[in-house]
Amino acid sequence: MGRYTFSNHHMVIFVTLDKGKDFQASQIAYEDEFIDEQTFKWFTKSNRTMESKEVQLLLHPEEWHIHLFIKRKYNQQDNETDFYYLGEIYPVVESIRQTQKPMSKQKMINIVELIFNLKNAVEPNLYKFLTSSLNG
Repeated sequence: MGRYTFSNHHMVIFVTLDKGKDFQASQIAYEDEFIDEQTFKWFTKSNRTMESKEVQLLLHPEEWHIHLFIKRKYNQQDNETDFYYLGEIYPVVESIRQTQKPMSKQKMINIVELIFNLKNAVEPNLYKFLTSSLNG
């Protein structure tokens, strides 16, 4: 589960790392993930291209403050307080690229992926908690 909004020079991104096997709210598989404590790979909503308004914002982030909230795991009783604020992030503009993901066996859908650098690295214990195996 992921969502975002933007206005007044602020963009806020909410990401759930482990959507779970039974997650049905999304028609495509989002593979948002930490690369390391200061780097995060992210995908926009589906049906986005390089011309989409939020992608244009990310291509020209100079006047924007982008904030990242992460939730470890989706659950049926989805409680918004499970999100952790990780601070401001900055898009690696060179990493922004349009691609496609399967929506069904017959249909591919446009999506944009990119890398964010976090202004401050995630604290080691929180990083371990967020990225540790969720099935064990």
